[in-house]
Amino acid sequence: MNEPLMRRMSHTAIAAAIVYFLLPDRFGPLPRVGLLVAVWLCVLGIEARRLRAGATFAGLRPHESRRVASYVWFTTGVTVLVAGYEAGLFEQGIVVGTIVMAALTDPVLGELKPRLGWPKAALGGTFVATLIYLLVFFTDGFEAGFVLYAVVGAAVAVIAEKPSLKWLDDDLLMLLTPVLVLTLLALLPGMPTAPGELIEAWP
Repeated sequence: MNEPLMRRMSHTAIAAAIVYFLLPDRFGPLPRVGLLVAVWLCVLGIEARRLRAGATFAGLRPHESRRVASYVWFTTGVTVLVAGYEAGLFEQGIVVGTIVMAALTDPVLGELKPRLGWPKAALGGTFVATLIYLLVFFTDGFEAGFVLYAVVGAAVAVIAEKPSLKWLDDDLLMLLTPVLVLTLLALLPGMPTAPGELIEAWP
């Protein structure tokens, strides 16, 4: 399997992180968010060893031998968003929609940019991201206001993907920025209700 395709597939698979919300609230004395933090710490440990060795493995880009890899940024973003949800800061629907959207839209943008250039790729990516948001949001029932959240979240995510920063990856920005913007948008007077609980934990 070629490397670019493997990267796209592995990135898309990260959407499975939303299974977190199916987990019971507690595992004995440990809250479920503690399990997620433990996974995140393991990922950081693996990455620290990899960077010390200056190595890469299947699915990583060559320059990632010298910098934090994208899977670490995405795991960090998911951990922050889920912890924010557990703390009551973010709506589950916004968090779930953004995780799925970012996992699927980033590979789409990666394919479109070399072929179409940034302006056309951004339009295509925004369209795809909007559809993904809507598909997720409408599992909570059809609400016209969800369209506003989908369009704004998609546009913000695609804009956040554009900057190329050495120490702040787009995999993190595509997660945090839309959730922060949509959360603030939902707090404004007169705004429609944001998508709420989409996934119920197993008993």
